[in-house]
Amino acid sequence: MAGYLADPEDLFLAHPELMRQGARLTVHTLRAELAGPRPPLVVDVRGAAEREAGAIPGSLHLPLAELPARHGELPTDRRVVLHCAGGSRFSIAASLLRHHGHRDTYDLIGGYGAWDATPAE
Repeated sequence: MAGYLADPEDLFLAHPELMRQGARLTVHTLRAELAGPRPPLVVDVRGAAEREAGAIPGSLHLPLAELPARHGELPTDRRVVLHCAGGSRFSIAASLLRHHGHRDTYDLIGGYGAWDATPAE
């Protein structure tokens, strides 16, 4: 660890230029984009056992633990939508990808749990 912030909220309020708001998609928006002319790449950052229980069709499995070493395998000229089960791993993955130049990176609100619970229209 290089250090820590004793009061990160005050720092971020004093320096909003250091903050970037993450972009998020709903399941309905993702389904529409997947059916469109330029579908995004959906990246599943869950573990293998979680993925075996179900996956978004056509998604790429790239566990969060492997992402730091393999982020270069993902396109920078195409929207990338990341998801996990519904927790925070996708947010960590999105932040990592944005740091490495993947500007069109989104996370799926509710993760795979929301996808699985929302029937296709």
